Amino acid sequence: MQGYRRHAVFYSVMRWLLSPWLKGYFHLAAEPAPAVPAPYLVIANHTTDFDSLFVALSFPQQMYYVASEHIFRSPFLRRFFAYMLAPIPKRKGGADVSTAMQMVRRLRAGHNIMLFAEGNKSFDGLPCPIHSATAGVVKASGATLITYHFGGGYFTHPRWARTLRRGKVTGRIVGVYTPETLATMTEAQINTLITNDIAEDAYARQQAEKIHYRGKRLAEGIENALYLCPACKGIGTIQSKGNAFACTCGLHGRYLDTGYLEGETLPFDTLTAWCAWQRGELAAMLQTHSETAPDPTAARDGMRKAASSKADNANEATTTSAPNMLESAPTQDAAYAGNTVIAAQATALAPAKQQMRVAEHAPAPFTPPDTGAPSPMVAANADSAEAIPPTTLLWDAGQTLLRILPDHSAEVAAQGTLSLTHTGLYCGTFHCPLSALHGLEVYGRSTIVFSDGAGNRYQVRSQTERSGLKYFEAYHFLKGRRD
Repeated sequence: MQGYRRHAVFYSVMRWLLSPWLKGYFHLAAEPAPAVPAPYLVIANHTTDFDSLFVALSFPQQMYYVASEHIFRSPFLRRFFAYMLAPIPKRKGGADVSTAMQMVRRLRAGHNIMLFAEGNKSFDGLPCPIHSATAGVVKASGATLITYHFGGGYFTHPRWARTLRRGKVTGRIVGVYTPETLATMTEAQINTLITNDIAEDAYARQQAEKIHYRGKRLAEGIENALYLCPACKGIGTIQSKGNAFACTCGLHGRYLDTGYLEGETLPFDTLTAWCAWQRGELAAMLQTHSETAPDPTAARDGMRKAASSKADNANEATTTSAPNMLESAPTQDAAYAGNTVIAAQATALAPAKQQMRVAEHAPAPFTPPDTGAPSPMVAANADSAEAIPPTTLLWDAGQTLLRILPDHSAEVAAQGTLSLTHTGLYCGTFHCPLSALHGLEVYGRSTIVFSDGAGNRYQVRSQTERSGLKYFEAYHFLKGRRD
């Protein structure tokens, strides 16, 4: 491959330079890989943004990484990575046959490849499913398969979190499978083998090891994962500060350095349990909501016509007068004092904050005001003729929709309020019908990516902390019902 020598030198130098810091800061214990002749395909579970660096400590021989294409958004980074590492871009938000083809070509040419087959990091500490085409690449390449397992990464750098923690990370070789062995197996068997080898249940491990993962502001960003309150069934009503989090209804708790949740009224002590509950609850809400809701298209048209400058001013006054919980909340949360203050201030913020609820579950359902004046939420974007369907269960203001271009750069396509209904996805004046909405995924903490029926790919960024996970899970439920 052109540039291989340069790539191999850069790999070796960076591995040598970063090894002391990775081992010291993260308390990383990486098992050395056995001497396996090239080419080989290393497949590992994905737990942190540092996994690519971690795994290199076990493999001194140069590898090409399969990397999410979002790292190529910056023109500088795009050129740098292409020149020094030549990673294989993996698209999210739609089918990507080119990634598999590039992997097979490089393996057949005698180069090693590193793949995180789950393609996602976990929000709840449980394994993510691997792509069904993984075994096809393994068999087509004719290369040796090495499975690699990380432990402790989920609590070191939770996907939803803003900060790092220092505890313990382990990396070990699970299995080495020769091409001859793989040739006797079906693709289903290979996928099962990989799934079992790289599976990591973070809380099951923590229950046995009880490692402390120390850091600062441990709870901040937890609303990216916990989007549904178990007390009031509010969607997007949880906020975090320091080690504490609270809902506008008064529910509050703390995130401990062991990864567990603590609070007098919390019904769950792990993110695994909370996420499992909210997934089922959201599905039930969507089921009820989509059966009783009228077509929002007509409602959007009517709300556009109702938008006026008077409502714009009303909305501006509401927004300006609302206190900012994250600015005014205390930095200490000892003895739950901080939690109580956060809950009180979050409640004060409620009039200007999103509080989406299903009528039969919540004391404060969202309904457009019947005053003859337009809804403030509609008027907020009256200049762009944006409207939120009154039947919307999921929505967030302050979103930017970007169209991803063929060279991996992006351009602004729309701005405004993001909403998802049983008829499709809306952002400002943009609308993608549910039938044309494909491959909706999340990368990072909350960035949403998807493609439309014409093959265009998009990503949605938020000005504020908002959960992308709720859209991901709602999308899969709605598409599953439709298909």
